[in-house]
Amino acid sequence: MTADYRPPLRRGDLDTLPGPALVGIVDGVLDPETRMEPGEARRAATRGIRLFGAASFGAMLAADPSIPGVVTGVGRVAGLLRHGRAEPDDVVLQYAAHDLRPLTVPVVDVICWMAKACAAGVLATGAANRALHGLRAVPVEDRTPGLVASLLHDHLGSASPWSRGATVCGAKTGDARLLLRALRVLRRRGTLQAQLCSGHQSGLIEVDRAGGAADPYSQGRRD
Repeated sequence: MTADYRPPLRRGDLDTLPGPALVGIVDGVLDPETRMEPGEARRAATRGIRLFGAASFGAMLAADPSIPGVVTGVGRVAGLLRHGRAEPDDVVLQYAAHDLRPLTVPVVDVICWMAKACAAGVLATGAANRALHGLRAVPVEDRTPGLVASLLHDHLGSASPWSRGATVCGAKTGDARLLLRALRVLRRRGTLQAQLCSGHQSGLIEVDRAGGAADPYSQGRRD
């Protein structure tokens, strides 16, 4: 999509944008010294800027209770955060500085895989919750693919995706592409310029069309 692509959002970035405009937010700086404050999003909205958030920092903004309705959430990650079924640390993903190669596995990817596995009846709710608790106890910087694969195998055995030669879905990257599609549709309906604050996009995942996210463990086997 043709747009004004920008680096991850930092404090002051939205204050420099004139309205009206469509702004999609994926990534953002999390350092407390440069992290954007929610009030900046509120000020942008008053200038006619329509804000949409997905996947990472954008999803966090959409779920921020201090600015309800200011940022429209797109995708599963935003829904999970909004309904308290994911935590901000579940979204964090560390990249290699030189090539943006992912170094860790975000917990939301595991949560979304668990949701599908529970709904399909191949994973019990209790086992999923225990594995999720164990994964959240691991520091963010230590959630490497190898460690996550080992932890899920220890908790889930043959039900672990890695035990069957698969991996967990890329929920964050899928939501980022979904945001691009949503902005493309909105721009076709009007004349607003689209801008995207992002550092990485790939994959595809279903949008939460009902405005929320289904409980990851509301279906499937129970212990």
